Formats: sequence, C-alpha cells, structure tokens
Amino acid sequence: MRSLTSTLDCIGVGTGRNVSVLRDLFGFFRGRLPDDPTGAAVTVSLQAQLRALAGRHVHLNVISVGLDTLDATGQRDADNKIDYAIHRTRTIYATVSLGVGRVEHYAISAADSAGRDDLGSEGEADDLSDEWSVPNDGIDAFVVRNISDTDFVGISPRPGDCDKGDKDDGLVAGEINRGAEAFSRTFAHEIGHYLNLPHNHGDDCPDTTAEQNNLMAQTRCAISARTSVLLTGAQGTTMRGRCQTRSGCP
Repeated sequence: MRSLTSTLDCIGVGTGRNVSVLRDLFGFFRGRLPDDPTGAAVTVSLQAQLRALAGRHVHLNVISVGLDTLDATGQRDADNKIDYAIHRTRTIYATVSLGVGRVEHYAISAADSAGRDDLGSEGEADDLSDEWSVPNDGIDAFVVRNISDTDFVGISPRPGDCDKGDKDDGLVAGEINRGAEAFSRTFAHEIGHYLNLPHNHGDDCPDTTAEQNNLMAQTRCAISARTSVLLTGAQGTTMRGRCQTRSGCP
C-alpha cells in the first residue's frame, strides 16, 4: 500500500506544507469529522481510503453559492452538511469500488452569483454550471443556498461532459436549506447522474423494496433518505467506466 504522502501527491494534493488528513485526504472543509444528524458516531479509516484510491476514483470541486448570506450558525450548519455529504458519498460509492479522492472547496458570493444562489428554474441551474468552472480534473458540484423551483432538488446532465468548458461540465448537487440526510442523498444521487446513471425506473416509482432503496430512485420514490442509497454491481461498472474517473494510485 502506498504511503500517505505518495497518495496525496498522486491525487494532486501538495505536500510541501503541513497536511491535515481529514481536510486533505478526506476532503472535510472544517478539518474534522462531520456530525451525523442521528447522533451516530462518524468514523473514517485511513487504510480504507488509501486502498480505495488504489482503484478507480473521482475528484470533486464543491462550489458553494450564496452561503455567505447565512448567519454564523447557518454557515456552521452548512459546512457540516457539505462535509457529511462528502462522507456519505464516499461510503455509498465504496460499495461498488469507486473512491472519492481529492475534494476542493470553492465559494461564489451571493453578490457574484447574479441571483443564482436561489435557483428558480432548470435553465438557471444550467446557466450556473455554464458560467462557473474550476480548471482541473474534478467534477464541479454546485451547492446553492436555495432552490425555489419545486420540480427539482438537484440536477445534473447525464452523462457529464468529459472536457471542462463544454456545455454539460457541472451539476447542481442540492440546496443547503434541506436536512442533512436528504441533502447528502441528493448530493450522491446527482453525481451518479453525472457518471451516467439514469433513474432506475420510469414515470412510475419502482415496485420492489430493493429498487426503492436504490440511490438512483427519485426522491419521491425513495423509502428513506438514509437507507435508499444502494447501488448494484452494474451501476458501479458504469460509474467506474466514465471519463471523469481517475486510474488508481499505484
């Protein structure tokens, strides 16, 4: 197994400085473990993360939009929700051998967002991802303050473009004013779309419990935001085969 330093170098995290394992390897913005909304203990494993990055993995750019308008308590809550979503996404994707590698955090102020901190339509969501991008090999996942259009809670092209600067090179991973469990499921669900996973049903909700508990069941069809996070082997194969996934660190 690679060392921590060589793995960080492999995923593009500079090591010529003091390194925080929780911030630089696990991607937690606050540099600490997130709080689980149920009060359950959150744990991570250095060994498991190094092993995961030896296989296929994705890098993420988490871009918050308009969260500067929140008060201090709201900002702390938002930071925890984002860190919890990263943790849950890593845990969910690990079941199909897809790792979550480098996570970088960016912010667009409400003033600079031209009102796109509150999305009123799918078109505005598309404009947001068209107008802003991070020039690296990570998936741009925007987290907005609010989505006032009740037709969606997150939105992503399927599949996302392979090249930055193309039309479908970012996704809206959710709105921060939802509960941590619901927000984190949407976060993982929308990245799944970006990696070419469709909903696992048509216009009607699926019939079986297993299908309703799949991550790619729509929110209205999911049994629980906490438990409806399963992925099949075939879904994992699809995700690992996408151009946005990186080769394992040898």
